[in-house]
Amino acid sequence: MELYDITKYYKHMGLVGESNLAIVMTLISILGKPIGFGIEASAGSGKSVMMNICYGLPGKDDGLIDQRHIYFKDGGSATSMAYDFEKINRAKILVLSELQKDQSHNSIETIKSLTEGKSANYRVTDVTKKEVVEKNIEPLTVIYSLATENETKPDTELKRRFITMSTDISQEQTNRVVVEKAKTRWDRESFKVLNKETLTEIKRHINKLIPFTPTIVNPYAEGYSHIIAKFAPDQKVRSMSEHFWDLVEAITKFNLGNNIQVGAVLVSNIQDLLMALDIYKHAFIRDVYGVPPIGDSVLEAFTNAPMIVAPVKSTVTAFLKENNTGGDIWLSINDIKRIIKDTRNIVLSTRVVFNICKQLVDAGYLEDSREGSSIKYKVIDDIKELQDPNISALIKDAGEKVLAKYPDRYEEWLALQLKGYVHPVTGEQIKWK
Repeated sequence: MELYDITKYYKHMGLVGESNLAIVMTLISILGKPIGFGIEASAGSGKSVMMNICYGLPGKDDGLIDQRHIYFKDGGSATSMAYDFEKINRAKILVLSELQKDQSHNSIETIKSLTEGKSANYRVTDVTKKEVVEKNIEPLTVIYSLATENETKPDTELKRRFITMSTDISQEQTNRVVVEKAKTRWDRESFKVLNKETLTEIKRHINKLIPFTPTIVNPYAEGYSHIIAKFAPDQKVRSMSEHFWDLVEAITKFNLGNNIQVGAVLVSNIQDLLMALDIYKHAFIRDVYGVPPIGDSVLEAFTNAPMIVAPVKSTVTAFLKENNTGGDIWLSINDIKRIIKDTRNIVLSTRVVFNICKQLVDAGYLEDSREGSSIKYKVIDDIKELQDPNISALIKDAGEKVLAKYPDRYEEWLALQLKGYVHPVTGEQIKWK
């Protein structure tokens, strides 16, 4: 079984693109740890399609993951969870299809506790006994989706506990979605790429992994962590780096047939690390640097602003000619909206752009200047790239650890490291030997 099979599964079920997001969400769901994953993206950009393919519609059990592992929370208060504590404690995954429906402060605090590995404790009235009793919800994986147009925004503490990714809102992706949907008007099965037996095998593999809890050790973590530590802007990377290594662990668990296992211990391969970079590198950079969904598109507007070629009547061109001096480019909300529309053919509302700019100011990438009700922004910092690993050096360093701890399995382990792998998104065969 390859990670690329997950890409094919989602495509078979009608998802167009978004493979990185779909794979990461699926892997976090099978990890079996109190960790969170969130999809934050524009309305209508595919969040619900992806969630439905993975988890199914509540009560229908038609998703990739069997609903015996899932507790669906749809709005309501945190107290309502307390009354359902037995069902939640039998589940492995708590799914909130729209986080904005959970306006209760207590609900958010519960989610924070659960994803931090702490029990959520409630004192509620038991109407049958007519007394106050304590109900405990045990830690588990939490998955949510959130439309960026909504006023509800996860606070810093919540985001620190979650891997967050966003859907592709580019015009290119819109074209792909529209064309693929149109194809089904003639051939309703045009997106089918798997036979029934393969579909069943993928679901079986995923669901047998959820209760499987091996001890996973990673001989590469220390070596590559030096690169992560140098790339990071501040102390946020202390928790965010754990997300990265948790994802590598989930990949190791998925790829268990390709790894050496010593008793209850499963050893990560170099391929597990490289696959994590393939599917999560961009989102990891964004999370570490506090860039909100669509934030990279907003920052890109400042780069594209001087290159805009438009008629004199263009408000963007006029603004750049009349208001920018000293090399700084100051843009208003309307300027940013216009540039994104001109360069990427993406239409964003004023409120969405304002909220993104506010978050980028808080994260230290934009500076704002206010004159009455008018606000303008300029870029004051760039997002750094995460360095790719030196594969040979990492294998050498990891090999010393494996040789010292598992000398009888070293040669077998080393042979596995020298093999290539199938790229989880493209299906391309990757080799480095």
